[in-house]
Amino acid sequence: MPNLLFIALILLPVLSSCLIAIEGGVSGTMKSRRALVATTLALQCLLSVLVFLEGDQSQLLFHLSPHLPVALRSDALARYSVVIISFLWTFTGAYSFKYMEHVHNEKRFYTFYMLILGALMAMCLADTLITLFIFFEAVTFLSMALFSIEKSKETTRASLRFLVYAIISAVLCFVGLLLTAPNTATPYFVPGGSLLPPGQFTISVSAMLGAVFVGCVGFASMADMFPLHGWLPAAHPVASAPASAILSSVIAKMGILGIIRYLYYVVGPEFIRHSWVQTLLLAFALITVFIGSMLALRQNVLKKRLAYSSMSQLSYILCGVFLLNQTALDGALLHMFFHALTKSALYMCAGAIIFYTGRTELDQLHALGTRMPVTMTLFTIASLGLVGIPPMGGFISKWYLMEGAITGTGLGVFTWLVPAVLLVSALLTAAYLLPISISAFYDDPKKSAGMDRLCPTRLSARMETSMLILVAALIGFGLFPGALINFFQAIADTLV
Repeated sequence: MPNLLFIALILLPVLSSCLIAIEGGVSGTMKSRRALVATTLALQCLLSVLVFLEGDQSQLLFHLSPHLPVALRSDALARYSVVIISFLWTFTGAYSFKYMEHVHNEKRFYTFYMLILGALMAMCLADTLITLFIFFEAVTFLSMALFSIEKSKETTRASLRFLVYAIISAVLCFVGLLLTAPNTATPYFVPGGSLLPPGQFTISVSAMLGAVFVGCVGFASMADMFPLHGWLPAAHPVASAPASAILSSVIAKMGILGIIRYLYYVVGPEFIRHSWVQTLLLAFALITVFIGSMLALRQNVLKKRLAYSSMSQLSYILCGVFLLNQTALDGALLHMFFHALTKSALYMCAGAIIFYTGRTELDQLHALGTRMPVTMTLFTIASLGLVGIPPMGGFISKWYLMEGAITGTGLGVFTWLVPAVLLVSALLTAAYLLPISISAFYDDPKKSAGMDRLCPTRLSARMETSMLILVAALIGFGLFPGALINFFQAIADTLV
């Protein structure tokens, strides 16, 4: 019997997208379109909670061939993913209603906004490599529409750049998965991996290591990891704030989810532990952490500074994944969660600033705290979380990441290099985020010439509420992380 919850979770936003795309009828006016989006997102949250409560269920959809089943499963990682994505999508959607008033192609935005959500649900629930690949590529190529809503030379350039990265990513992932799939005991995901013994490989061990490396780099390029990095800083300045919020908090992390599924549910961490593959992947992740932080420090455009920050922080997570031990994986999963909340809040705050002032550069935002105190207070709290100041959630996740490196066995130079780079990056994060808040609250108000004519005394209620909820969640889970830590530890226990 088909699992109707799975089907509904995927098809509900797709159906909503189709209704929005059709001229006239229910999607004919801005008001009815927003009502449809709001209703769909509320139902999506309900369905995701029901899937979470239902527990581990599976559903075979069809076979592409006898050995290529397209199947879904709601294991712990999938259930967590669909819940956090559904709620983040809902808060961002509520925030977007006011923000998108000045965007000419609002209808196109919401068409793709809902369509991508359906693809994300399918990817999170994927139970085989082919299912993961199909929906990962669907998410990747559909996402390009989010930052090309407004037509300009900049959006065209960013779209073409992203397209090149997406094609390279697709080719690398396909090659890696194509070589890996015939050497597994089952096409379905198995915690800890299902790779055959090396003596039964259809290719050499060296070739298999190369395949795993290529597949991981393919997925990691969508998380903006060196050497296939740079699309996030190009995309964010031309994207709307709602699009930026979900690009960094959700969509870029799908590359990381793909790596976790590939390394821990297919290949198995033992196969690449202490190999050149682990060494190179860790080196690439650390390089990205450092150069992302350094480049962020040099940016004067607010959203571009946040984009380079995302590039760095995403590789924090990749470091935890590539360390291949339980403590580090706990830290990676925790950082995925806290970074999603933090970056959503930061981009929403940046969007509110741009929406109400029209100013995008940091040297134009002096004494902004006197006109937008709520926005800048929330921006400051979220910034402290990203730096990793206790008791914010970012401190907890970074602690686990560094502990995983220090206590890991056989990591060689990475035992001290990972903590050192993460600490330096945390200092750089403070250097590129906290001066924004200091300038906002302590600069001479005379420097903010004309700001009083631009800023309202109060923001849109929907925008403000969305930001408040995310920052409150960041503080709440930072103060009381026990349940979250236990949940992620239970996942990591089955994988390492």
